[in-house]
Amino acid sequence: MKTKIILIVGAFLGIAISGLEFVKMYAEKLDYTPFLKISSIMFIILIVVALYWGLKEIRTRCYDDPVMPETQQSAFKFSKAFFYGCCISFVTFIVIFLYMILHYSYIDVDGLQRISANNSALPPLKNVISASLMFAFIDLLYAIFFNLFVAMYVYRKPH
Repeated sequence: MKTKIILIVGAFLGIAISGLEFVKMYAEKLDYTPFLKISSIMFIILIVVALYWGLKEIRTRCYDDPVMPETQQSAFKFSKAFFYGCCISFVTFIVIFLYMILHYSYIDVDGLQRISANNSALPPLKNVISASLMFAFIDLLYAIFFNLFVAMYVYRKPH
């Protein structure tokens, strides 16, 4: 049950972030800069909402026992919540990584050159797989960071 929830929520978050990246690409091509500012806020909201949804679902379905609630309330600790959130984030990482490979190979072929030209701090991006891995890893780090706060909010304190 936990694995199913992790896979569903992780895939949902990965597809949502990939869709946001797709729309962001068209906003850049149309030179619509207000969306680029809004997209980073939407990115954070997507991560927090999906992690909260997934962790709350795991806690409700796997750790809350309606028959004996007093025995099960302390079972969902912060460490478990954080671990399951990291699992959701890792599934999201895989989906985003696969999408980025597809994106820079077929959808936005000139995207890596455009990013390299706009960001002189980065080394020139030429390899699609390494660039996709880097961008997906950055998203993974964001997800793990926000997972700290979501896991603190979702876990049950022992009584």
